[in-house]
Amino acid sequence: GLEIKVFPGSSLVKAQEQWKAMQTGQIDMTSFPLDYASGFHPQFGATLMPGLVKGHAHARRINDSAFMKDIKAIIEQGGVHVLADAWLAGAFGSKDKCIKRPEDAAGLKVRSAGSTFAQMWAGAGASIVSIPSSEVYNALQQGVAQATDT
Repeated sequence: GLEIKVFPGSSLVKAQEQWKAMQTGQIDMTSFPLDYASGFHPQFGATLMPGLVKGHAHARRINDSAFMKDIKAIIEQGGVHVLADAWLAGAFGSKDKCIKRPEDAAGLKVRSAGSTFAQMWAGAGASIVSIPSSEVYNALQQGVAQATDT
């Protein structure tokens, strides 16, 4: 039979190391946002852009798009196989005001989930603050950050 061992909480490899670990056979299977591997393939960063997926039907259309065919070709060239697609909607959180448009972020101190998001925020006029995800709540309460993405 099939035996699966689960290693939770980055106990086997860190989140950003999963892509290489898959390629080298250090791990056999994982579930992670492709953006974690955008340091190796910048194109992967586009898969986690906010607002990319509007709902389940839209996700199905994206899965069948030329965009995802190109992304999956890169994955296959890396010796990795996709078993299932999963789209993460993500979210923005703000301490003081609702962020609906890029101009709403101008002047805010934002904790960003990664370099792709950081570029987006900076392009909207926000300042990026470096805060571990485990410290976001406190940073928002103390005013170190005014907004975040996840």
